[in-house]
Amino acid sequence: MGQRTEILRQLRDRHAQIPPILGLAPTGLSQVWTSVTPFIAPRFLKVKGSNTLAMQVAAECRSRGLPEPLVRDLGREEMVKRGFLNFIRTRSKGHPQPPLTVPWSLELTFAEPVAGPIALGYASHFGLGLFAAKA
Repeated sequence: MGQRTEILRQLRDRHAQIPPILGLAPTGLSQVWTSVTPFIAPRFLKVKGSNTLAMQVAAECRSRGLPEPLVRDLGREEMVKRGFLNFIRTRSKGHPQPPLTVPWSLELTFAEPVAGPIALGYASHFGLGLFAAKA
């Protein structure tokens, strides 16, 4: 536990680097972030309106105090390469389920560098939707 700046300092002192989920050295910030674990949309996806993939990601970012990013789908090939189909994307019976279990591999580009960790979407508090700074 502690302030993000203190944790970053200790990580730099101990390992001479910052884990990519916290950002890029030396600041711990990054403009471009890519999926480490699959993003699962928290609502049904629509072709237009506020429930498109990009708008759902933007809403998730706003709810965490982040600016709206440019969202790029890295495609099925990248999703398969990263093993996103092997992740458990639902909960056991009797618990709230996502509207869709389709995994997404995304790249987020912010206008200004932002600090990590960034976790968005359904079950982000369980490790889904985690992003790492792209070097």
